[in-house]
Amino acid sequence: MTDSLDNLRNQIDELDQKLQDLLNERATLAHKVAEVKTATDPNPVFYRPEREAQVLRRVKERNQGPLDGETMARFFREVMSACLALEQRMKVAFLGPEGTFTQQAALKHLVMRWKACRWVPSMKSSAKWNPVPPTTVWCQ
Repeated sequence: MTDSLDNLRNQIDELDQKLQDLLNERATLAHKVAEVKTATDPNPVFYRPEREAQVLRRVKERNQGPLDGETMARFFREVMSACLALEQRMKVAFLGPEGTFTQQAALKHLVMRWKACRWVPSMKSSAKWNPVPPTTVWCQ
């Protein structure tokens, strides 16, 4: 073994700094995308599931390990979630109490971009993306 533990840890620390710089650069670009969308569309759509799927597909295709494609896709999903939160905080309504399959779907696909909504029959929802009829949930 030619590398000392301290040397390996220093290399990891240097990579962590580079990753952090690149993530912040990506977030800056995502914020600029939001500015362009807002300037060119009176009702911009910030979350585009088809765009997210396209990015994640490419992540998996180009991944060469040692992390598997699904693990790498989870990292990227989290990065995209954080960047989208810079564009606009989303409210997502899901059917039923916490712990339901609809909440799990929101967690899987929207990671940190969502705000839980409570069940209030016949009140109008302010959710931007709503998997249930807007008359069945209410987001504060």
